Amino acid sequence: MRLREARLALGFGQRKQFALYLGVYPGTLGKYEIGLSEPQASFLALYKTICGISLDWLLTGEGSMFDKSGPKSPPLAEPDINIAHLQKAVHIVEKALADSQHASGKKAKLIKLVYAMLKAGKGTEPIGRLIDILRAD
Repeated sequence: MRLREARLALGFGQRKQFALYLGVYPGTLGKYEIGLSEPQASFLALYKTICGISLDWLLTGEGSMFDKSGPKSPPLAEPDINIAHLQKAVHIVEKALADSQHASGKKAKLIKLVYAMLKAGKGTEPIGRLIDILRAD
């Protein structure tokens, strides 16, 4: 019950989005949330390290839900972004910059731009064309 409560407090209405954010299978998260399986300590540690959830609260229900640092904001919790398109776009960026000397700086700027384009509903085709142009520099 507290796993679900934490997910909702972090702004994830859908279990699948939160599972992707944590890097776990949605079915696994679902089994834990409804009590069909008991999570291992390594799984609970994800709540602390990724989300800032207090393990004391998660295990016992006592104290504050969030640890001293407070809740950690998820970078991609917005439901209007198609995760599959974002994954494809990130793959395009990584492939395009694989041999670049300045890959890390360019990658960050491109991912930010890709996110904005996807949020605006542009899809992945113009992103590929944009990267081809940028790769020529």
